[in-house]
Amino acid sequence: MNTQISNNQRSNNQRSNNHITINLMTTLGCHLCDEALQIFNDLLAENPALFKRFEIHLVEIADSEHLIESYGIRIPVLQYDEQELAWIFSMDDLSQWLQSL
Repeated sequence: MNTQISNNQRSNNQRSNNHITINLMTTLGCHLCDEALQIFNDLLAENPALFKRFEIHLVEIADSEHLIESYGIRIPVLQYDEQELAWIFSMDDLSQWLQSL
């Protein structure tokens, strides 16, 4: 799995100086999670304003029974606070969701 994470890893759901960390619920070998991560990275690469505002944190659901229960059949899921964007989503869907945060 591509484990690209932005330079400044922050604790889950942290917001500082208008910088927001989005959690990507994932697990090893999840090809759909790889696709979701690629969409996220492509969107940020195309939009410098979003690049400066957002970063992603990969959350391995296999490390927690609670996360497996909550996300096991739903991954990939992007999550920030109580808001989620579940797969299947397009770059446009992701852009709208991020702008709503």
